[in-house]
Amino acid sequence: MTHSLGPHVLGQRVVVRRIVPGETGPTGGPAFTDVLGTCESWSDGEVLIRTEEGDEVRIPTGLIVSGKPVPPRPSRFRRLTDADVDARLDALRGEPAPPPPVDVQLIGVARLARSLGEGGGEVRSSDAGDGTLVVEVLHDGEPVATATLRHDDEWALLRTLDVEDDHRRRGSRRLLLAAVTGALAERGISVLAGEIPADDPAARGLASAIGFERHHTTTAAG
Repeated sequence: MTHSLGPHVLGQRVVVRRIVPGETGPTGGPAFTDVLGTCESWSDGEVLIRTEEGDEVRIPTGLIVSGKPVPPRPSRFRRLTDADVDARLDALRGEPAPPPPVDVQLIGVARLARSLGEGGGEVRSSDAGDGTLVVEVLHDGEPVATATLRHDDEWALLRTLDVEDDHRRRGSRRLLLAAVTGALAERGISVLAGEIPADDPAARGLASAIGFERHHTTTAAG
């Protein structure tokens, strides 16, 4: 079966029509279903689509009937001007802003929860006063990954995200972010913001992979 999709759609939002094996459609022929989401891998005769609910759908390429890239869903933050967002963050920082250029990244807490799935392990969150929230992932009762945030009303700003060297690349960062999401949801916070140096591609890549949207990039005054 031929179609125009392939590895070139990696990272793109796509809609894929596939055959449902063993089922019959209303006209007596094969049954079909559509899958909408982001193409995360295309190899060994299989494509992996992550739906907007965070589910993984693996489709043998031989069952794909048709498909195409589709435009990203309109951002809920598009109506906010740069000045609107900067004013929010100025109220949350509690300390000087990082030197520009910095990418201001935003995500809805509910969307982040869908992207990360359920967390796990031993976690702890505490309010340190003055709108500061500390979230930790623990190992044998000791923190191995720590996030600090400041929150006010329905927004929170991620200030630090640290993982002990011995626990890097073990999923601790993802567990920490899942714990952050839970702590924010418990407090009725709906938007999480982050500020990432524009020259840090690794951090920008991580933010993009879990659904953060770059709202704007700060520039030096004058």
